[in-house]
Amino acid sequence: MFSCLGALVVLLPAAAPPAQEPLPQTFAERVRAGNDLVTLQWRRDRDGNLQCAPVGADDAAFQPLFEGGIASGIATSGAAGFMALVFPHRGDMLALTDGNAHLRRLGLGTADAEVRQFIATPLPAERPELAALDRMVAIDLLARRGARTAAAELRHLAEDASMPATLRRRAGEALHTLTGEGQAPPRASLDPATLPIPMLADGYLVVDHARMPDLQPVFPLARRLGLLAAARVLEHLADHSDHDLLVGQIESEGVVELPFELARQLGNHRIDRTFVAIQVASDDEVSWCCCSVGQFEPAVLASGLRLLPFDGVKGELVEQTAKITLPDGQATLTSSRLDANSGKYGGKPRPELAARLLDLGDAAVHVLVPAQSKAFLGLMTLGLPPAESADLKITFGDEFRLVITLKVRDEDAAATLVSKAKELQAQGVAMLRQQLTAAVAQTPAMAPLFAALEGARIDAMQSQVQATLTAKGVGWPQLEAMVLQLQHL
Repeated sequence: MFSCLGALVVLLPAAAPPAQEPLPQTFAERVRAGNDLVTLQWRRDRDGNLQCAPVGADDAAFQPLFEGGIASGIATSGAAGFMALVFPHRGDMLALTDGNAHLRRLGLGTADAEVRQFIATPLPAERPELAALDRMVAIDLLARRGARTAAAELRHLAEDASMPATLRRRAGEALHTLTGEGQAPPRASLDPATLPIPMLADGYLVVDHARMPDLQPVFPLARRLGLLAAARVLEHLADHSDHDLLVGQIESEGVVELPFELARQLGNHRIDRTFVAIQVASDDEVSWCCCSVGQFEPAVLASGLRLLPFDGVKGELVEQTAKITLPDGQATLTSSRLDANSGKYGGKPRPELAARLLDLGDAAVHVLVPAQSKAFLGLMTLGLPPAESADLKITFGDEFRLVITLKVRDEDAAATLVSKAKELQAQGVAMLRQQLTAAVAQTPAMAPLFAALEGARIDAMQSQVQATLTAKGVGWPQLEAMVLQLQHL
């Protein structure tokens, strides 16, 4: 899960100088103790948008959670917003929602019995689509907890023909997860016979989203980091107001609610598999093409894009297909497939290459760098012998595993590459320890990171070199501890 750690570090605020006269308890200390900058109360307006105000304030104090609309929420959410939009994850957009926080904002209890009672409540006549999304979030929460006691309510929902198909499907999937009843939801696959692949590319990427890690814990952590960043700023302002506290609190709350609003306004899309090809021209212009399969809501996306103030992005619905114009390309989205490219960069079916790309084994990510790729120019700058091709696979699960295989000219080149790569490995680990400072590098939270980096194997096999990095037992608690430790830098 170290790819998740890399994305999370983007959220970390820059270190601020120590306060000259620290308060007995600083804002940051309060946040680390689990407190908020401002305690909020919540409600929905007549259109279903979340509003908030400080506890005890009157009705006039309520303001939208996303004051400037969903576009402003994306802009202020930083790396978390980027991850929600484009970073591969195993479920649909709604699955990234923090169920505990979302239900509390609706004034609902979050104990298992209370959540079970909520999903069994009939949908209201007003805004039933929104109410269905709320119940889907509640269902996900029960499934994450392993709440087998919810089986009866889930079974009833899954079999209730009066309910929306999306809600029934969600209940059936959770029931299967908890009890094994029924069948696992089918996931779509890319067809090697029809997958369009460019003839020339500097790199190919294939992702099996069902094997990616669950990224939902990123968002509560991003909220906490947002509050810590706001606290640091407040502590070093010569003068701060209650409004400054409120702004920091609301922006942090927006991060954790963003996936729900994206699903509501742009569609609850789920990607099952993705193929991407990239080519970099001599003038550094990047050409790309992408094909994804899964479950999509083209009508919702086309409608939502018309409301977003993104320059160069437009969407229209043509015969149940969303036609999307991008600043550097175009895309088409049906209920089961997304095709996008920049300009005229595209391809045609190449079954033999496709079969190689789609052979992931148990990996979630497969990257292939072909012989003609300009990426290999970087090897020369490091004093490494040139490679003829490179293959990278990443596997998540009880054991994280990253395997890089490079094909080189001959056995002598392989031996040279192994020797030089081991030198760079030792130098890189030493440099990282130095950058983190001894106090941070030696903390227990960082131990899994250094154990993985120092334990990585680099071996030669005839004219191939293989580097393998593994990490066992590294889940979100360990990653969160690493990130929070890095936050002190």
